Amino acid sequence: MQAWLGGIIDIQRKEVLNRDKVSLKTESKDGMDYYRIDVTDTPKRVIDVPVLTVTANREDEYLGKPTRTFYGTRTLSGTEGESADDYMSATASSYLIPKFDGQWYAVKDAEGVVHPAADASEYSVYASFYLGDKSLGTGELVFDADGNASSIYLYGNTIPIPLATFEGMLTVALCNDPSLGNAETIDMFALEKTNAELVKESYSNLGINDVEVKLAISDMYDVQHVVNPELSFDPAGGQWDDGTDAVRKYEPALESEFAIIDAPTREGYTFECWEGSEYQPGEQYHADSDHVFTARWKKNDSGAGDGTASGDDASGGAKSAQTKSSPSKVSNTGDLLNPVLLLLAVLASGGTVAVAAKKRKREL
Repeated sequence: MQAWLGGIIDIQRKEVLNRDKVSLKTESKDGMDYYRIDVTDTPKRVIDVPVLTVTANREDEYLGKPTRTFYGTRTLSGTEGESADDYMSATASSYLIPKFDGQWYAVKDAEGVVHPAADASEYSVYASFYLGDKSLGTGELVFDADGNASSIYLYGNTIPIPLATFEGMLTVALCNDPSLGNAETIDMFALEKTNAELVKESYSNLGINDVEVKLAISDMYDVQHVVNPELSFDPAGGQWDDGTDAVRKYEPALESEFAIIDAPTREGYTFECWEGSEYQPGEQYHADSDHVFTARWKKNDSGAGDGTASGDDASGGAKSAQTKSSPSKVSNTGDLLNPVLLLLAVLASGGTVAVAAKKRKREL
């Protein structure tokens, strides 16, 4: 019985949210760039909001990797009668998630050392706090509008605690978003009173080598479904090198560079480019949304290549063929026929001479 129920749940997990029900686009709104996720045909609207995580890679392998998190918000489609209250009953919904713009958060301590952090808000970063040997808990290190450390907010408390009220040094263990179950320490420093500043810089200026971008949405079973861009290549009447002609689909990592695949071939046609952006095989495509590439073909003229030549070569072959059958050549061909006509005339005149000779002999 348990195995049977487990099988049913596995089937439901696949049905609740699969790639065929999700589309990924990019969208600009109020001067900001977003990813847009559209989810359709779900049996029940119990899907959590999408989360974009950006993980930093750096030299310090003994510490955890700083990770920024961006949460999606549901956006209404504008359908008449639609409201935010339909969230649990709707079978289709859309979300906007801010795109990562390269900015990272860090904290500069009293000695001027900069520590990469994970931002909790525009003016706070995630951290755990210790006073001597005592753990105070996990929460946020909060800064004022000028970027100076001002207080700590411990989860479970109702109000922030001003840093000026603490006697002695605080140990600040910067961490990632605890709600994602990943509060591992990513850096540490000692804080006395308010001697720390919030830094917002390009990640490349903070000792971060590169970043990994991941977009995921969870279903009712808390299963994370990673949403990568889906790139489709339609041969549009052509064939791949293995003789097949089906649309090929790829899911590269989000915000990665994807090498455009080799072109198909089509008898009697020349491949020009992949329509959609006029890309050529081997060129790099920045994958940040779903995209359909369709092969664009040019019909070869008589005497052109087999579909692998360039359009210029094909048109050049056509020009050569036209030159061979130009009007000037037709007149020359007529000139070549003149000896034949002359021969026929000679034969005809010869026949007339023979008849005249016979008549003359009879007269003799």
